[in-house]
Amino acid sequence: MSPLTVPIMMPSSAAAHLSLRFGFEGPCLTVSTACASGAAAIGEGVELLRRGAADVVLAGGVDSLVGYGAMAGFLRLDVMSRNVTSPEFASRPFDKDRDGFVMGEGAGFVVLQRVEDVPASGARTLGLISGHASSADAYHLVAPSPDGAGAVRCMALALADADIQPRDVAHVNAHGTSTVLNDRAEAVALRALFRGACPPVTAVKGSTGHMIAGSGAVEAIVSLISLQQRLIPPVAGLRTIDPEIDLDVVHGAPRDLPPGYALSTSFGFGGMNTALVLAAGEAGE
Repeated sequence: MSPLTVPIMMPSSAAAHLSLRFGFEGPCLTVSTACASGAAAIGEGVELLRRGAADVVLAGGVDSLVGYGAMAGFLRLDVMSRNVTSPEFASRPFDKDRDGFVMGEGAGFVVLQRVEDVPASGARTLGLISGHASSADAYHLVAPSPDGAGAVRCMALALADADIQPRDVAHVNAHGTSTVLNDRAEAVALRALFRGACPPVTAVKGSTGHMIAGSGAVEAIVSLISLQQRLIPPVAGLRTIDPEIDLDVVHGAPRDLPPGYALSTSFGFGGMNTALVLAAGEAGE
């Protein structure tokens, strides 16, 4: 074995590398909440700024699991798609014929500052993290709570943190893994939160696959770009919406995004939930 085996395998190694590369000497933290990790890390970055523990924060998520061990493990859990006849439709969140997610790899990071500090730094504001929250289902090690109670609680807390109401949300970037259980549980949660009047929903994993710990951060960035461009990207691979979903899922072509906030959700194994409320640079607090 390489003498670098342990440093490479440490969950904190990515944060350590970034600290070394850029000379960051403040809090150097690793958030490990399964598929919600990237989003939760952004939320923790917001809290560092709020309590004055940092003036600038680099926050996000990364994962690299395309290898024999991880792939075999997820296949044994029966959560990965086995669609080899039409791989372009293998990852298809909310589709009635979805059969699991496609493993992806990637990273996404944002640089966070307090709004009042931005003018002095000369940085260009790309968007705002208006609120965030995390919760636990306390239900099952891998399956989501079917009634979506933990997800509803998480999203409601994020909206409260942003001091907005559900009606202020113009778009939801869903966790949308393309697994039968997750997509349905998330749909139940969204219908409950918005009381049947859910805004348009998309899911990035139709394009990227599931980047596990990297997904939440990448999807938050996509949400910010959507707010900037006033466009909601369609769910790639989606052909026929599962009738049990009963949401306004954007598919086929992009859709105009009206003014308002975006809600980006991340729900991980173990019932670990994180929600981020985002706004365009000229809106929010």
